[in-house]
Amino acid sequence: MTYEIDAKRGVANHYGVRTTDGSKGAQSKGTGIVKRAQWDWSWDNLPVAGTSNLEYAIPAGASIISATLIADSAWDAVMDVGTTGALVGFFNDVDLATDGEVNVSAGALVGAKLAAALELVVSSAATTGTARLVVEYVYDK
Repeated sequence: MTYEIDAKRGVANHYGVRTTDGSKGAQSKGTGIVKRAQWDWSWDNLPVAGTSNLEYAIPAGASIISATLIADSAWDAVMDVGTTGALVGFFNDVDLATDGEVNVSAGALVGAKLAAALELVVSSAATTGTARLVVEYVYDK
């Protein structure tokens, strides 16, 4: 919710819900110290890092347990899924040609402890398709 509090009178103004889209990412329900982040995107709205302050970042020091990529609808071209420092850190030229296809990452970021915060970057020349990435990580701070 967006609130503004007047310092002089202490009056709060409510400006409604701040809307974002799933390509920015968000933390979803985890279990114990295992946390989960999720990004949803379409071919014409790929996640990019640092274009605003809305992008979800997995914090530095977190250890990646798994990354699962799901094709909500089929893609007509391959994609790379990673970060600004490692564009193929999760998936390299993954082909999501089937609706509902599930891919589990064996990329370099899985099993690694992050030296810097991770913001998702996806690259593809596709003209159709929607996808979802779920990343599980441990960050016990």
